[in-house]
Amino acid sequence: MPFLDRVSTHVRQPLRVYFHEAGYVDAFGRLPKKETLIHYHSDSGLSHVLDIFATDRKIFKLTDFLIAALWGDDGDIITEVFGYSGTDPWPGNPEVRSWVFRDGIYQRRQRPIACGETLIVLGREEEARIKSPNLQHYMDNPPDVRDLMRS
Repeated sequence: MPFLDRVSTHVRQPLRVYFHEAGYVDAFGRLPKKETLIHYHSDSGLSHVLDIFATDRKIFKLTDFLIAALWGDDGDIITEVFGYSGTDPWPGNPEVRSWVFRDGIYQRRQRPIACGETLIVLGREEEARIKSPNLQHYMDNPPDVRDLMRS
């Protein structure tokens, strides 16, 4: 299963982060024991993502909510961010913008549009979103992706 964990937060704006196992060891160090994996990964990964939002908050300003995928590539931490806007009136049919960060630095010229597994997650997220009565409910009730999570 490709994803190690998923975390939702409302620190700066509604955000859900998926942590992909690809390149995890190279980017974050060796894997801790299975029982501590989720907490270790979420804490270090979420901190990394929140640092990006603190540094580059202007580019996310016009979004209603964000979904991010975090993974490793040649020892670098890759953060793909998908910003949704146009959900008013809810649920709307939002536009989605994407940004890629390598070790916290915005890559203006590098524009990959995620891996297939992340695209599956984004599809399930959208299915859950349009069935939710509002943004708060959607963020508090993430979609079922157990088949994509490492057990």
